[in-house]
Amino acid sequence: MTFSSESLDEAGVLAILVKHARASFIRRAAEKSIEEAKAQIKEQDKATAACEATLRLFGYDLNEGATWDLLMEKHRDRVFEVLQSEASTAKLLQAEDEDRPKDSDVPPALPAKRQMPTIQEILLERLQEAGDKGSKAAPLRDYIQQTYSIEIHEKTVGMTLYRLLRKGLVRREGHVWFFVPQTIADTKKPGDPPPGLLELLK
Repeated sequence: MTFSSESLDEAGVLAILVKHARASFIRRAAEKSIEEAKAQIKEQDKATAACEATLRLFGYDLNEGATWDLLMEKHRDRVFEVLQSEASTAKLLQAEDEDRPKDSDVPPALPAKRQMPTIQEILLERLQEAGDKGSKAAPLRDYIQQTYSIEIHEKTVGMTLYRLLRKGLVRREGHVWFFVPQTIADTKKPGDPPPGLLELLK
């Protein structure tokens, strides 16, 4: 059976379109998962920040020395007992235990102390979420203080935004700041076949 060059071209185009569509759908699903994960992380950051603020009312500042480790060492057993009784966290603890040798006498690792993102990371994320509306510096500062239960100098956000401006990561219109999307340079050489074509034709 022989194939015309036209039918081979059609088959090649179809294969490329199928591969392109598959990649697009997989990417879309991955992006959705990332957005859901980001939202969950943000929600849990707020929860842990509220816990840390409440602990300060009891005289425990987690930013001081080994306060976190001392508290967890003292209350570790009871904390894990409660968590293991909750369906939502029992599976997470089970996944953590899979990395430990079976019948090990080593106790579960202490929950990690929350690591706050840098001010730059927070500002870039917030401005990206703001989109075309952008944001002024004051609301950004309020968000950081409320979300992470910390006090920052009134000029910290402004100074950080100016550093990001010099890097080309943000832009400014009056008092409103905007996120600047970064584009990846096209490194494909002239005459190169479309990505994946060689693999498809092998």
